[in-house]
Amino acid sequence: MDKVIVYGLGNRFERQREEIDASYEIVAYCDKNEERAKEICKDGERWIKPSEIMTEAFDYVLVIAEGENILLFLNKTAGVPFDRMQQYPTYLMAQSMLGESFSEAGEDMILDRLVDLCGLTYPNMHYIDIGIASPKYGDNTYYAYLRGARGILVEADPGPIDLIRGIRKEDQVLNRAIFEKDNEEITFYVCPEAPGLSSVHKEHIKEWPKELQLTTQEVKVRSITINHVFEMLESPCDILSIDIEGYDFQALSRLDFEKYRPKMVVVELLDSHWCREDNDKIVELLSDNGYVMYGKTRPNGIFVQKEILPVSHA
Repeated sequence: MDKVIVYGLGNRFERQREEIDASYEIVAYCDKNEERAKEICKDGERWIKPSEIMTEAFDYVLVIAEGENILLFLNKTAGVPFDRMQQYPTYLMAQSMLGESFSEAGEDMILDRLVDLCGLTYPNMHYIDIGIASPKYGDNTYYAYLRGARGILVEADPGPIDLIRGIRKEDQVLNRAIFEKDNEEITFYVCPEAPGLSSVHKEHIKEWPKELQLTTQEVKVRSITINHVFEMLESPCDILSIDIEGYDFQALSRLDFEKYRPKMVVVELLDSHWCREDNDKIVELLSDNGYVMYGKTRPNGIFVQKEILPVSHA
């Protein structure tokens, strides 16, 4: 059994406790709230403070609570390396016939099918992931990363950058916003309540339902063009994943498809009424450049070059 320190002793832990206790050799229990840790621990069980974690002998910290901000807390406050933390269970990870899916709605499983159909192999593949936000859960390229693919990750929000670099150590990480020109200082609007909705367009954020009660914080970030990112890859791009909240069509419309031609494209195509016009434009743009839609999930469309897809699946 893996030797773990269990961190996060809230309601989720209590629901999963029997399974967790049976599945791991537990060195100690830990929580930011010391009173909770004392209450949770039964007779003979050890609880420790976060500051004491690295004095213990363990394989990894098993993080029960959701949210990658917890990983940042453990890294910055307790000094736990990112590769010695594991979240369990994660609400974004699903089991499939192919294995663990990390995407929001199984997009990586659809890509995996395309990789097989098109005769590709992950260790020889490269990707560009624009608007990554999270290095693992909810991301479309982490499945490929685990299987040897490598690439460039672009995220405008400076908040998760350390976490992304800590987990995706073999990828190149850019804290930049995709925009019309290179190296301009632009305003990026961060949503603390839902970082995944952050955008260069404040008006786009306002379109989300009022009940979400989103607020914005302005941060200054340097810009980079989508073509510049492709130039930096220095290898043919096999997968382009793009999710930049209201700027997806503008970015794709500026991509030089004659020079840079990703084999597969995953792009946000939300069903919300204010997105439909751009959705139609994205589908038309990709179709005009020789792509066919291979799959559609609730949040995303998955496109592939028509010429590399076997005729029987076109």
